[in-house]
Amino acid sequence: MIKNIVINPKLLNNPQMENPTWIDPLNTKKIIRFIKENHTSQFNVYDITHNETHNNNDIISVLDHINYTGHNPLIGHQKDLPNPFTDISNLYKDMGGVTTSCLGIFFNTNKSNHSYPSTYLCYIPMVLKALKKETSHGFLINVL
Repeated sequence: MIKNIVINPKLLNNPQMENPTWIDPLNTKKIIRFIKENHTSQFNVYDITHNETHNNNDIISVLDHINYTGHNPLIGHQKDLPNPFTDISNLYKDMGGVTTSCLGIFFNTNKSNHSYPSTYLCYIPMVLKALKKETSHGFLINVL
């Protein structure tokens, strides 16, 4: 079974996703609890992006991310994780795709400075990997 997680509540009504669940990316305790309670082998994580070369609502696969949010959601939650340190390389299962720049609160002001900006896409896969879940798929939905 695949669990679809959306970072942005605007994506809850997207017809391209089956039964999406919105998770507040800034509440790591709830993210950890949600992942532990969902006994599934695959999580798809969706966030918004803004790219003029793609059509509105295009879905773009993510290969990697750069965390420009200024925060790591694992810090301060090590006691809730199997290991105090998690190697977050190779988070995404897809072998092709784009590298997204996770901008957090700076998304609206800096989105035009990055090819594939996102808000907090990187947070959920980082927690999934820390909890030893299968590598997730990351997707961006273009919002123009």
